[in-house]
Amino acid sequence: MDYSDALSDTLALLQEIERDWSPATLANAFGPEAMVMTDLIARHGLDIEIFSLDTGRLPEETHALAHSVHRRYGPVITMVSPDAAEVSEFVRENGQNAFYGSVEMREACCGVRKVKPLSRQLEGKRAWIAGLRREQSATRRDLPVSAWDESHGLQKFNPMLDWTKEQVWSYIKDHRVPVNALHSKGYTSIGCAPCTRAISAGEDERAGRWWWEVDTVKECGIHINPLTGKFERTSSGATPEIHTGDSPGHVGDNTDASATTAAPSSTTESATRNSEASPTTPPVTTTPAQPHVAPATEPKNEGKAMRALILGGDGFCGWPTALHLSAQGYEVAIVDNLSRRNIDNELEVSSLTPIRPMGERLRAWKEVSGKDIAFYNFDVAENYHRLLTLINDFKPDAVVHFAEQRAAPYSMKSSFHKRYTVTNNLNATNNVLAAVVESGQDIHVVHLGTMGVYGYGTAGMQIPEGYLKVKVDTGDNGVVEQEILYPANPGSIYHMTKTQDQLLLAYYAKNDQVRATDLHQGIVWGTQTKETKQDERLINRFDYDGDYGTVLNRFLMQAAINYPLTVHGTGGQTRAFIHVQDTVKCIQIAIENPPAKGDRVSVLNQMTETYRVRDLAKMISDRTGVEVKNLPNPRNEADENELHVANDRFLHLGLDPITLSEGLMEEVTEITKKYAARCDLSKIPALSAWNKEHRHEAPPVPEGTRL
Repeated sequence: MDYSDALSDTLALLQEIERDWSPATLANAFGPEAMVMTDLIARHGLDIEIFSLDTGRLPEETHALAHSVHRRYGPVITMVSPDAAEVSEFVRENGQNAFYGSVEMREACCGVRKVKPLSRQLEGKRAWIAGLRREQSATRRDLPVSAWDESHGLQKFNPMLDWTKEQVWSYIKDHRVPVNALHSKGYTSIGCAPCTRAISAGEDERAGRWWWEVDTVKECGIHINPLTGKFERTSSGATPEIHTGDSPGHVGDNTDASATTAAPSSTTESATRNSEASPTTPPVTTTPAQPHVAPATEPKNEGKAMRALILGGDGFCGWPTALHLSAQGYEVAIVDNLSRRNIDNELEVSSLTPIRPMGERLRAWKEVSGKDIAFYNFDVAENYHRLLTLINDFKPDAVVHFAEQRAAPYSMKSSFHKRYTVTNNLNATNNVLAAVVESGQDIHVVHLGTMGVYGYGTAGMQIPEGYLKVKVDTGDNGVVEQEILYPANPGSIYHMTKTQDQLLLAYYAKNDQVRATDLHQGIVWGTQTKETKQDERLINRFDYDGDYGTVLNRFLMQAAINYPLTVHGTGGQTRAFIHVQDTVKCIQIAIENPPAKGDRVSVLNQMTETYRVRDLAKMISDRTGVEVKNLPNPRNEADENELHVANDRFLHLGLDPITLSEGLMEEVTEITKKYAARCDLSKIPALSAWNKEHRHEAPPVPEGTRL
């Protein structure tokens, strides 16, 4: 069922509400329509409050769904409770289940538990959002999308007014939106536990609400006629209005629009409903209809887009990767706790390029591509159960793991930074692998490693892709040949964590048959990819500071402002490089060429060329006229080294690399010169030292430097 037009209109209206009607709030009773809007608000980072009324008598399945929503989206929903004193007084005067006694008692109970809390929650708001749809009833067919709610004194919006029932459930299925497990048990309208039951075949959709009442309006007392603004009651014997989904009249109710087929449940939690029987009226025994329930999981990739979960998707490599895969037809979701932005605050430096808020980035991508990317804000290293829940719900084909602190100098700044890098990086990698195993899914884990695991000494040979053939003399038993992981030789705490990542990947591949690819990446240069160039709001990071700016970015920044190119030591260190456009292509190639289940980790050297640092500086100096200046090296490394690296596999798989000689000047003219005024000259020097012997003072800003 196609819902693209309806989705586009609804998202545009939600964005308008965020912009023009703040503070606004969505009433979510955990019905299907409100769950769709909750998913949209969370995916696009919209500043719209969400609340739900916890009456104190909700089914356990509703609480289980609320918990699933919290685990998947975080604390996005405020649970609103009735006034405890008012409830206590009502129960003291009338008894625990007084609502079974008469319609008046039932309405009085709803008034205490629903009507009054709703009114209090809407105070101070400029707008509220409901899940009304035209096809739900005759009185809703002519509703406006937006109208003044006289009874509460604020604007009311119905963003899903023109959705059909089938479109709602298609969106829920496609995006794995969690729903109430009772929908698959014959419940089409879900309210408080003692007041709700499943329906039988042929019964009205709301027949399960206050099922002991005869010839009464099945309303809790919140509902007002959307056209008149008044609470209305039908005459005895008249057919009551059928309410489906979340609506202003059913905050705390959850109604499916389907009369004969309940929706499949996608919540990961289930529980046993705790019903309460009336002390005065025996419960009505019914045989619930047996709905068709779709299978919980479907075969992957049967004509459907591949799903990629990008961990660390707000970062320098993660963001362009997410856009590239989305543009290639992948369904993409991003997880990021925005730690890189917080590190900017710590270091008091910003990307040279202006980085927009995550919500704005995602909206811009939607505008230029028509594609949605989901975003989840949590810490992969700490929030294991949120990660596991998301994997269970999203069911990715591949998890691309960028969620690590990526800068060697930052990892060496202090004992705090060393401990943070170790804790964050190792916990994140172990959590990812453990969650994949616990999920029981066949997921390909693609991990961004580093060429630095090989060390920066001279190997005396071409470094193979991950594995080294060795011969061991066993004495009397002769010579044994085997392949081992290339011996690690980390040059910083950051590089050390990547060597440990190698072992974690190898262990999970051996013990749990996790498909894993480890990309030993060289230094990434360049800023833009085909996708990030489409709108300035999509622009990628350009870090030039001494902690996060790579040697090449630092040179490019210096060249743009006539700041001498600072070469540390002799400049004889050889490094491997790759353009960011090639990085995203390599990641796609890796995703689409997974190892077989049970195979060892597939290791690929993700680089395209190598240069000595002094040769790189000379190349840029020759093209820009900026002088080269040698400074003491803050790193503990050899002054000179050779680096020969095998990268045959990517080339054989179709990579056509962008070379430094082709793309350098484009970076100078289109990025560094354009945004030069944003540069903080005091942040250019690299001052984070590997040990006390390598500490040096910051050099003065050279004369002639210009912004």
